[in-house]
Amino acid sequence: MARTEANPPMPDFVTDYELAEVDPSYLTQAVKPKQFLHIDQAECILCEGCVDICPWKCIHMVRVDAIAEAINTEQPGEDPRDHVAFIVDEDVCTRCALCVDRCPHRRDHPRQAQPRHRRRRPAHPHEPPRLQLRPAVLRTKDVDVANGSGNGNGRGGRILEKAREIPGKIGESQAWTSIFRPGSIYRKGYTDSPRNRSYVIMNNVLYHLHPVKVKRHAVKVSYTLCLGGLSFFLFMLLTVTGIFLMFFYRPTDVQAWNDVQTLETAVTFGSLVRNMHRWAAHLMVLSVFLHMSRVFYHGAYKAPREFNWVIGVVLLMLTLLLSFTGYLLPWDQLALWAVTVGTNMMGFTPVFGSEVRFVLLGSKEIGTDTLLRWYVLHVLLLPFVIVIFMAVHFWRVRKDGGISGPL
Repeated sequence: MARTEANPPMPDFVTDYELAEVDPSYLTQAVKPKQFLHIDQAECILCEGCVDICPWKCIHMVRVDAIAEAINTEQPGEDPRDHVAFIVDEDVCTRCALCVDRCPHRRDHPRQAQPRHRRRRPAHPHEPPRLQLRPAVLRTKDVDVANGSGNGNGRGGRILEKAREIPGKIGESQAWTSIFRPGSIYRKGYTDSPRNRSYVIMNNVLYHLHPVKVKRHAVKVSYTLCLGGLSFFLFMLLTVTGIFLMFFYRPTDVQAWNDVQTLETAVTFGSLVRNMHRWAAHLMVLSVFLHMSRVFYHGAYKAPREFNWVIGVVLLMLTLLLSFTGYLLPWDQLALWAVTVGTNMMGFTPVFGSEVRFVLLGSKEIGTDTLLRWYVLHVLLLPFVIVIFMAVHFWRVRKDGGISGPL
């Protein structure tokens, strides 16, 4: 089929748009006659839904005083609620009506009850309402002031112009572009487009952790009981208190018990911090177990969250290992016999039980090597592994659609 005025070529998709008031001079030069888009400003919340879904980005917003004449519709600005007018570029618009379907208030317009001559919608489909724009002189004065062509000429105007160029030069410098990635709101030429919004979320750690939308049931304390967040908080508390305890503890069989006693009696707030660390460890084991029970009874282990359920089981095992390895560090009789029973149980594991017991003890019996190895496991290896699995766990919660819904 030949390309005629009846079937013009399809325009290119546009993503670099911004819902903002545009200059009438731009519209008179770059846009063909405009069709008026009925938007009741008493209902419109400027959600940008119509502009966001439009594949051609042909919706423009202008001031009401930029409209010289209204054809087949009332003059914008007569109603006190009018602040802007929305027009459609007829050279680009394909009448797909996606903007109308996207509008949440498209069915209920208070003006439908008004007389026919006061309605903004056309009386007949073949007579669409149109708006005639005023000449570009509406903003000539504003443009002149912005460009500094008024009384600011001279040396002071040149200094002011140089000062205005400084932010642009900084934004284009290599140091600035190396720090802020493409799509950042701090990069020069940033526009409010879906692609740039995605860049902002992906390039910012804090924004990426928090979802844009949260399901209604997910914010109810009675549904999740905040057990996952409580487990993470207890882990952070254990990290802080554990670092404090490391300053006063030496993992040797001669000094370990004495250091614990010194911490209890001579160190300021030593007894308080040690008991905080001890009770936080017990509570973390309990909260992680209750969190997994809640997930199980709510069926949150089902598709597509099977992988995250496995990650949760691994986190529970790591939590128990952290608690067990820390049990030996006080180096008292209770710790020695508890580790003796635990390692003997590991020794009865088929095939490689004796090898695992020897690696954990460092010898055939509990000694200095055992204390050192369990200390390294408790303060270095296991926390490092659990942080990695926690990061994967949080990431999959987001990627699997957030907190699962109730049964």
